Amino acid sequence: MGRLPRGLIVSCQAEAGSPFAGVEFIRAFAQAAVLGGAVAVRLCGVETIRAVRPYVDVPIIGLTKHRYPDGGVLITAGMAQAQALVAAGADLVAVDATVRPRPQGMTGTEVVRQLRQGLAGVPLVADVDTAEAGVQAAAAGADYVATTLSGYTPATANRNPDGPDFDL
Repeated sequence: MGRLPRGLIVSCQAEAGSPFAGVEFIRAFAQAAVLGGAVAVRLCGVETIRAVRPYVDVPIIGLTKHRYPDGGVLITAGMAQAQALVAAGADLVAVDATVRPRPQGMTGTEVVRQLRQGLAGVPLVADVDTAEAGVQAAAAGADYVATTLSGYTPATANRNPDGPDFDL
């Protein structure tokens, strides 16, 4: 896969307990996003990616969600999850690239470096919360840096929760 085209990337996800939390709803959401002009979709979970892949012809950014011991969101915990996402049909893999130490002791930067070595040819999207984390992720081999974790980490909890962090 080459570079992502310029344009809107739509995150097609639903929280557990949402009326839209079934793969059939996420598939329809992704199809509608593509019909509306999305150049890529961001999907959570192997099962969801498998269900959506045959129905969209745009790149899929795949991720898994886990929890840190403090309850914070951890995007794609490691190599096994990343490989499963690619096997399911993800074109790119999103990974938590914050400087928070992961439960197994590695930082997001170290995980980016590990995935870069183990997933040759698969573009990595570094989900970050700060500029420092973004710079480190890019230096570690991330192909893209996304500010998706701003406001969701202890370092950024004071940021505006009602919208994107445009300053970042």
